[in-house]
Amino acid sequence: MPNCIRPSDGGGGANLISVPVATDCLEITALGLACSITEQCSDTVPANAIISQNPVAGTMVAPGSSVDLIRSLGPCVPVAVPNATSCADIEALGLVCQLIESCDGAVVAGDKISQFPPAGFELNAGETVTLTISTGPCPLEGLVGEYTDCNGPAEDGFACIEAFGCSDTVPEGEVIGQSPIPGDTFTIGSSVTLTISNGPCPVLLPTFANCAEVEALGLVCTELIECGDAVPAGEIISQDPVPGQMAFIGSEVTIVRSNGPCLAFSTAFNTCADVLAAGYVCLEQYACSNTISQGGVIDQYPASGIGLAPGSTIRLTISTGNCTIAMPDLTNSNCKTMILLAGFPCEELLECSPVPPSTSLNPPNGEVLSQWPPAGTVISVDPPQHMTITRSSGPCPVGDLVMPCIVTTGPNAMPPDTIPFINAAVNKWNTVLGGDLSPVLVNGVAITGVEICFECAFNLAPNELAVAGPVSFRGDGFPATGQVRLNCNRLNEFRANGRLNTIFTHEIAHALGMGLSNLWNQFVINDNTSAAGFCGPLALAEYNAIHPNGPVNCIPTDNVAGHWSEITSEGMRNELLSPIWTGNNAFSRITIMSFADMGYQVNPQACPDYQWNQP
Repeated sequence: MPNCIRPSDGGGGANLISVPVATDCLEITALGLACSITEQCSDTVPANAIISQNPVAGTMVAPGSSVDLIRSLGPCVPVAVPNATSCADIEALGLVCQLIESCDGAVVAGDKISQFPPAGFELNAGETVTLTISTGPCPLEGLVGEYTDCNGPAEDGFACIEAFGCSDTVPEGEVIGQSPIPGDTFTIGSSVTLTISNGPCPVLLPTFANCAEVEALGLVCTELIECGDAVPAGEIISQDPVPGQMAFIGSEVTIVRSNGPCLAFSTAFNTCADVLAAGYVCLEQYACSNTISQGGVIDQYPASGIGLAPGSTIRLTISTGNCTIAMPDLTNSNCKTMILLAGFPCEELLECSPVPPSTSLNPPNGEVLSQWPPAGTVISVDPPQHMTITRSSGPCPVGDLVMPCIVTTGPNAMPPDTIPFINAAVNKWNTVLGGDLSPVLVNGVAITGVEICFECAFNLAPNELAVAGPVSFRGDGFPATGQVRLNCNRLNEFRANGRLNTIFTHEIAHALGMGLSNLWNQFVINDNTSAAGFCGPLALAEYNAIHPNGPVNCIPTDNVAGHWSEITSEGMRNELLSPIWTGNNAFSRITIMSFADMGYQVNPQACPDYQWNQP
């Protein structure tokens, strides 16, 4: 079972630490966090400076969490891989040696069998050369197959090493080549090396004469015009990056073209109007700044004092204001105010409030229980930080049926800003469903509800929002545990469009068995007739009460009977359990009563009336 926040833990992510901008591990460990440093070369970051950190500065993490720093070794200087006989030959050139021992009937113990990459291949300092040394004759040999991943060699009795290289023809993640090749006889237990594509290869930049040549290589071109006393009009003064450097497909190249001798000297301009008045062309771009006030000029290119011919382009970088601000206290505020005053995306959630042990009073309905990010947190202005305000919906019911388990550590951890949306969705279901189910042991604890764990998933299809369903069942058919896995590759999209609350509320229905349990399937007819669908009598009565075309025998469902159909003339649109999200999907009594048909205790008045195919 993953590390979870259960109801007894509070579920609110207390004592989180904001990751600082770090220059070394001392700044990380001083805050009670773990730290690791790896080194790599960089053509843009000076030696000993930090290239990147993970998690990034400002991320809220639990005490003891690890922060990984990548430190620059300085410029990448390619070296030719030697024809090595030992790791000393490789390490003497600043490369990393990975030593592998393998039996080989044709190579004396201690001698080299192979190396990868081969001699003469150019690598940057710090990159790895794999050296395979013989341990002597092999006891058993097998036939090498053609492999697409390391599962294949393991099935044939071989070890597997993954190496990575660029390729302009093989998609990222697929195999470029393997050693030994398919059909070879190879020692059982020895290592098969699979070279995996990490995407297109960088290109060596030539001297460009125009943007067409840049774009022909798959690069993005920006052309600037400047005067040049030593460069005839129409010819190139400079390019950035310079010829001879490597660049990846899609990166930007700027070429500066001469428009003839410099006839005047530019000054420091404050606005594009000043630039135009002086006879130049103005190009504006925008960036935040903690030193230049909003509307002020951060940078001018070319700088003042540079000779420019009339009609040359001057680029002004205009400040949009501070890059970060301290998060205000939203106790006496609301989302409408924050959107109007600061332009931040904001969402208000409702969550029940437990009775404190020392009092019999609950926070009144509407009182702010919490906010995200917390007050005083330094937040980004560009891009704007998504914020939430969680208000009390009244006392929490005793013995909640839906019991959340939120994964907060490891690669599948839910980010802290998703937890208020999970709690709001759980709270909604606990106002719809009530009562106790039969006791069942989960991790040694007897529970009378359904424990649903929430975690991130990074292996879902791009068009999937999330996947959910029961994990284990009681003897009477009701779920004991369930799971909701959010497609966290699309998390920024969900934050921006406000879909998180609806997604979690929708997926909890599947974790409780809708479409995925015998409790549901006992009422489903799949006979390819017009009557196919869910035929539970209580839900059907609610459906027929609002259906405009007269009563039907079953409520139409989609092709997997897990959602209400939207495509038939009898189907419902914009309902919470309709398969297509429109931004206004409503929780209807039809869905509530389908859970009553399944045997759950329900509160039909927990949701407002659903208008047939409401907009």
